[in-house]
Amino acid sequence: MKLKIALLFLLSLGFAQEAYLQVVDFDKVVVPEDSRAKTFEDYLVQLAWTNSPKNHKFYNQLEIAKKDILLAKRAWSQDLTASFNINEISLSNIIYGDKLDLPVFFPIYNFGGSINLGTFIYRPVKVKVAQEKEKMAEFDINQQKLLIRRDVLETYEVYKRSKEILDVRVRAEQDGYDSYILISEKFKNNDAQFEDFNAASSAYYSYQEATVQARSEVVIAKIKVEELIGITLEEAKRNGPKERTSNK
Repeated sequence: MKLKIALLFLLSLGFAQEAYLQVVDFDKVVVPEDSRAKTFEDYLVQLAWTNSPKNHKFYNQLEIAKKDILLAKRAWSQDLTASFNINEISLSNIIYGDKLDLPVFFPIYNFGGSINLGTFIYRPVKVKVAQEKEKMAEFDINQQKLLIRRDVLETYEVYKRSKEILDVRVRAEQDGYDSYILISEKFKNNDAQFEDFNAASSAYYSYQEATVQARSEVVIAKIKVEELIGITLEEAKRNGPKERTSNK
């Protein structure tokens, strides 16, 4: 009895898990070229997919696989042979009548044909292999779509975070500059020690260095995004959906 209950539990668990399984809609992973992306991020993914030469290679492989299926289905025609024979002596006798003392043999002509029986055995297998290659080509395309989406979204996220960090460092630099100016005035009026002036000066230069570094990281992140999408971000922002701003 306990064994039956355990088996029923496992079966119900299996059915429950199957109910939660969902097939990936790859048209949502990468929006088709003839459709308009709803979000700016989806538009970037769409651009990256469309403008990458590497992705066109996957479609070429799919087309080759489809043609291999067609060739496998028509391969039987290569094993089909036909022959035609004509009895020249009998034909001459018919043409020239009694002028030639030659016997007439029948049939005057005949047709013949043959086909390799192995064709019927191997053809279904070859077609099946070609069809499996087509499926593999489709799998490669779908896998590439997932990779492209991941790379674009990750790279674009790095770019956005780099811009936010730059904004923070620019504000910190401004605060450091204000403190430096204030301490400098006090130091001139003997209202601050040299150690205070020196500390403010060092902090300000550190803020400057951090800002330069952050600005460079933004430029590098932008280059990486544009390398993926094939156009500048400025063009993408002009032509694509409105970019969402993060809530602060």
